Amino acid sequence: MKTNNAKRVLELGAGHGRDTTFFASNGIEVDALDYSVIAVDILDRIRKEKRLAIKPRILDVKSPLPFQDCFFDAAS
Repeated sequence: MKTNNAKRVLELGAGHGRDTTFFASNGIEVDALDYSVIAVDILDRIRKEKRLAIKPRILDVKSPLPFQDCFFDAAS
């Protein structure tokens, strides 16, 4: 997989984590946001079971994202 030196990715609407798991399995740290508590719980379980660098979080679309500018190398 070609990563273009991406080390940290923001995934908006991560859902059940298909892309999140792919990125993290290839050595990329992923902040995975979703508005669904169920989806975030699933991602947290995947993170623990596979020991992947995934930070699942609830996304509140009414609030600004809690990250500094240029914090991520890419967004999905």
